[in-house]
Parts: sequence; structure tokens; C-alpha cells
Amino acid sequence: MHLSGNEKTILAVDDDSAVLNLLGAILRPLGFTILSASSGLEAMQLAEKSAGNIDLLLSDVVMPEMGGPELAVRLRERYPEVEVMFISGFMKPGLDEDLYPGRAPGFLRKPFTPSELISKLREYFRPSGENTCK
Repeated sequence: MHLSGNEKTILAVDDDSAVLNLLGAILRPLGFTILSASSGLEAMQLAEKSAGNIDLLLSDVVMPEMGGPELAVRLRERYPEVEVMFISGFMKPGLDEDLYPGRAPGFLRKPFTPSELISKLREYFRPSGENTCK
């Protein structure tokens, strides 16, 4: 199944620059616009600059200053339509259900392969680029 990111923007947030580089290398060739941030605070600034035109927050869970769960809550308060997917090697089972009843984020465990990432993104974006509305 083909995945097209045409006209879709992903806000990628991770304090590891290698992970951000990998995400960009995988997703830009598929047509996604990638906004990269190395912290939750930087991600909020990028969201403001883009006027909230973000389709998916793809965020690490554990980061200094503001972790992924707090970032997701703050971002959705301002932009409720943003979908969320966490990537982490340190995920407490049930974390997403506790914080996001009824609209829990997806999760991808690190390390992940490009095909695992693409497969997970298919849950958010149909081949035509339309959001699946989780």
C-alpha cells in the first residue's frame, strides 16, 4: 500500500538529532512536510509559526523540560485537530489511555525500522493523503 504525504505536515520532536534526521530522511521523500524540533518548547514555537497547520505530532515521550505527553496536551488545547503519535524506548503501558481518554495517541517503540514507521503512519493517513480520523 502506498503512503502519500502530499500537503500533510508532521511536527517531529525528539531531543536526539539522529532520530530527527532519520524521520526527515524517511518522510520527506514520501511528500510530507517535516517540522523538526529538539524540545517541547521549540515544538510549541514551531506550531505557533505554522499557525497550527500541523496534521500529526510525532514526539518522543521522554525529553528534558517538556516531555511528549505534556507537549501533546498543550498542543491539542490550542489545536484540537492535531493527531498524536509517540515514539519511545521508554513507554509505560497505559500512559496514553490515562492522559487521552477516547482519543489515545498511537505509539511506536524505538528502535523502529522505516517500514514500521510507514505502517504506523497508515493508521493516520490514507493513501490519498486524507486523515483517517482516529
